[in-house]
Amino acid sequence: MIILHDVAREDDQPFVVMELLPSRSLAHILRDHGPLTVGQAAAVGIAVASALEAAHAAGITHRDVKPGNVLVASDGRIKLTD
Repeated sequence: MIILHDVAREDDQPFVVMELLPSRSLAHILRDHGPLTVGQAAAVGIAVASALEAAHAAGITHRDVKPGNVLVASDGRIKLTD
């Protein structure tokens, strides 16, 4: 999951400070390159399941898991965002 560093307010407006991950969304990868291989799909599934498990353990329900919210970095890291 993308790391949330801080939640703050400025001029009474809330904002969040999150990890910056140079990446492409899974939606863009699928659009540009077509379906994933079985191994790639398994890696994405494992990463997303792990992120959801961590979120649920913290009392968070994501509610918007979709390819546009799955980020894939050039080094292979896969993170759930939004």
